[in-house]
Formats: sequence, structure tokens, C-alpha cells
Amino acid sequence: MDKRTLTAVILSLVILVGWSIFFRPEQAPQKKVPSEPSVSQPVPSAPAPAEPAKPEQQPVPVEYPQAGTAGAKDVTVETDLYKAVFSTQGAVIKYWELKKYKDEHNMPVVLLKQPGLVPPLGMIVEGPNSSLPQQVVYSSNTKNLTLSKGGNAQGELIFTYSGQGLTIKKKLTFYNDRYKVDVAIETSNIPTYLLPVGTDFGVYDKEQREHKGPVTLVGTDRKEFDNKLKDSKYLTGNVKWIAQEDKYFAAAIIPVTPADTVSVWKQQDSPEIAMKVTGQEEDFVLYAGPKEYDRLKELNAKLEHIVDFGWFAFIAMPLFW
Repeated sequence: MDKRTLTAVILSLVILVGWSIFFRPEQAPQKKVPSEPSVSQPVPSAPAPAEPAKPEQQPVPVEYPQAGTAGAKDVTVETDLYKAVFSTQGAVIKYWELKKYKDEHNMPVVLLKQPGLVPPLGMIVEGPNSSLPQQVVYSSNTKNLTLSKGGNAQGELIFTYSGQGLTIKKKLTFYNDRYKVDVAIETSNIPTYLLPVGTDFGVYDKEQREHKGPVTLVGTDRKEFDNKLKDSKYLTGNVKWIAQEDKYFAAAIIPVTPADTVSVWKQQDSPEIAMKVTGQEEDFVLYAGPKEYDRLKELNAKLEHIVDFGWFAFIAMPLFW
């Protein structure tokens, strides 16, 4: 090999060695691949964060909220003529006994043994919760009221309720020597309601052949109804009174402030009658007793400056016992 060739070979080797030293590309670091978990020992996944508890949704009332009835009590009113029991639940009549009249067993005649489907003086409002005023518990101004000839001849029983957007006040004035009761009702946030006589209140003898059940006097037109009633009736005009009656006894509501509508319907097997009330302050007279000519005539005389009671249309026949 000649000298020139040897020199060229040496220079080529020097160039290759130098290139490999100074211009060698850097290798990218290899990523560490995590080893797969063993099948026999699975790696648990982290629990998902718990969702916050949703607040419990309260039912939205359509008209009035449901009322509680705990704590209801009885209030007894006793005069020389009758004994009556009221309930603070609904401020309604539960029992009505006549002291001066006896049955075949020499026991007092009872015009109301227990509240029926529609309690006497219970207020019926419009809407799905129509019986709400009968369900709430009222406060009363007294636990018992006793009137007598030698004691107090007159007394008041006042029921009041305020809550759930409603205000109701019922004031009843009793007289020792009369079967009539003055009734004043004040309401707030109740535009209209029905005031019923009550299921069978005033009907003592259901077996008699004469008329027994609802009756009303609108203008000069007396209308009678019984358990044969099929369709609801709505009577309009100058309402003189509404009642439940049999041959000898009756319970009646007489409007002192004008009323113009009477509703008659059947609640299951019981014919009912009620007066529509539109005012927030209304006065009535409740009569629960015998259909005696003299007593009804006296009642008519006391009311004739306010309303024509129409006692002549109310009396089926004088009562002599």
C-alpha cells in the first residue's frame, strides 16, 4: 500500500471516530409502563363522591293545609229547658237534649245523639278541603255554661280560631227560658261558605209517617225534602229559614242578615240542608226544640222587625203533651 492510500485510510477512520463521539443522537428516555394488577388481587377503585342530600319536598296544598285535631274538648251548656254539648273541634253541636219532654221510657227527648256526616253549625267551604273549618280545634271562652231561673238567665259561648291564613269567630248567646240561640259568625279569608242545620238534627222520630227531614221557606214557598232525594237542589230567593223537622220537633237556622241561596243534597243516605253565607259578619238565630204554636209565634214577634220568620208555615201542628 502506498503512502497516499495509507494516509487516506487513517483520515477516514479519524473522521468516523470523531463523528461518533461528537454528533451521536441522544436517546429519548423510555416511559415507565405500570405493571398490570394481578388478577387475584384487584386494585379497588376510589369511591365516587356522595351526592348532597336533596331537601325533602313538602306537599303544596291546593287550597288550605291539613289541620290538626289534637286537644279537642267538650263544652256543656245547660239551661232549665235543654242540655247541649259542643265540641271545640269545629265549634259544632254534638248533643242536644230537651228536659221538658219525655219519651215512652220517661227519658228526655234527644234531638241529636251524636254528630252525623254533617255536624250542626259546621262551616263548609269551597274547594277540596271543604271540611277544614270543622277539623280545626277552636279555643273557647269557657269550659261549661249553666243558666237557671235563680241564677244567670243569659250567657255566651265564644269559639275562636286563627291560623293557616284563616280567622273564624263564633259567638253563641243562650237564654234560660227560650229554645232560641243567637249566633254571630265572623270570618277572614273565607269568601263564602255553607252553614248547615246538621244531619238529622231536630228529627226525633224517624219512623213516623209524616214528613221528616229538611224543609225550607223561601219567600212564601215552603219546600220539603226527605231521603228520597236524588239530585242536589239549589233554591234562590228571600230565604226565611232552613230546618230539619219531624212531626213535633225541629232544629232551624233563621238568617238575621239577608240570605238568598239554599242548598239541599244527599250525603250518603242522609238528606242535608244548608244556607249559603257570603258576608264576613253574619247573624243568625238557631231554634232547637218543640214546634209549639205559642213559642214559635213569640219567636216570630221578636224577629218581625228584622225578618218575617213565617211561623205559620213552619208549624205542622200544635204540640200538646
